[in-house]
Amino acid sequence: MSTKEHLRTAGSAGSTASEQPGSASLPPGVRLGSGTAWSLAAQIVAALASVVIGVMVARALGPEGKGTLTIVQQTVAILMIVFDLGIGLAAVYYISKGEVGPGTVLGNALVALAAIGGAVFVVMIVLFRSPLAVIHLDWGFMFAAFGLFMANLAILWTGSIAVGVQGVKGGARPSMVASLVTLALVAGAWYVGSRSAVTVVLASTAGLVLGTVFAVFSVAPRLRPIEVSAKALRLMRRYSAKLYVAGVADFLHFRQDVLLLGWLAGVGTAGVYSVGVSMAEIATRVPSAMGNAIQAQASRMSHESALDMAARAIRLTVLFAVLVIGGLGLVVQWLIPTLFGEPFRGAILVFYVLAPGALANALIWPISSYQSARGQVFWGVSVAGQVLNVAMNLALIPRFGAVGAAAASSVSYALMVGALVFRLRRHTGMGTAFFLVPTREDLAIVVSSARSYLGRR
Repeated sequence: MSTKEHLRTAGSAGSTASEQPGSASLPPGVRLGSGTAWSLAAQIVAALASVVIGVMVARALGPEGKGTLTIVQQTVAILMIVFDLGIGLAAVYYISKGEVGPGTVLGNALVALAAIGGAVFVVMIVLFRSPLAVIHLDWGFMFAAFGLFMANLAILWTGSIAVGVQGVKGGARPSMVASLVTLALVAGAWYVGSRSAVTVVLASTAGLVLGTVFAVFSVAPRLRPIEVSAKALRLMRRYSAKLYVAGVADFLHFRQDVLLLGWLAGVGTAGVYSVGVSMAEIATRVPSAMGNAIQAQASRMSHESALDMAARAIRLTVLFAVLVIGGLGLVVQWLIPTLFGEPFRGAILVFYVLAPGALANALIWPISSYQSARGQVFWGVSVAGQVLNVAMNLALIPRFGAVGAAAASSVSYALMVGALVFRLRRHTGMGTAFFLVPTREDLAIVVSSARSYLGRR
């Protein structure tokens, strides 16, 4: 779909105010598709690169090598969220509203990146070189992991600046550059015989650096002057402080299972588990894309328009996730051994146990994106879900291994999305069906958009 072929949300989800108690007629013409198209393109490129690299690593290095790489990547990702300090989302929010200049955000981000780097290096020594380490890395691998962290944080912040200036397209293009460069470098390294987890980390770092450069150059005319402003930092902190607790808790909730598995059951088990997770996470690609579009647009809209857009996205998420998870359920018993090899057959059961959680996780994306864009951050829900997930993992992993981690995730994700829907209903006055039951109009929009896209091919 081109950026001019919008997936349009019109009316109030195909129902009148009399059909939805407490609702009101919503204005037509709220556009979601152009932002979703760019975000979805980035998601598809990232997913394909991740799957191809994952298959290459699994085939060459086995469960132990796949587990080592996964634990390093997830540790870096968790550190990135912890030390992001909410700056990324705050940048999108304040730049899009015109309250803080892009150059000011970049200046503050550069200072923060330099300060954070030293602290993270010390943390990585504890995580990868001390007796407390989940896995022990040599110094070369640890430095590579540190570089991956710095590159991730740089593209997160510069990409957020680009989203604030250009909309979702601004963040999608650097992401695609990073994914494609990483895939090309890993493929080249594999071809010449350099096949190791550290090779993938170095290739990923190079891809992220080039993506960051692309993001900066794409908005370069809007960056002047680049300056440091304590006043802007204080303003952004008011918004980011609310997001920070929720963001850290949410990300730990979604990623800590791999680290707990590595600690309690070994890196090989974590490697098998990561394959089941990667299959289940396919169902979150479109919801994630919709969430990015909502985050970029909802703060600029009226309450009614933003609600209409978000509700449509949530209902389409239900439809998409059910179809994807159901389809994968039919082929995953063949797909996983064929792609990743027989040592990863245990990931099949992981997928089936994780499938209900994948559906719930898909719904969390558009719901939380709408709420954060409208300044509604329910950090208590996020913290409660994270604590429950840790408790269940500690109870289930020693007995059931990877399947226990999958069960813990499914239960905690389901309870979390239930709490978010409850809060959403309470805040908007709309019924559950308004958000979760796809309508004929939703289906008609999908079919119409598909026909319009195919007609232009």
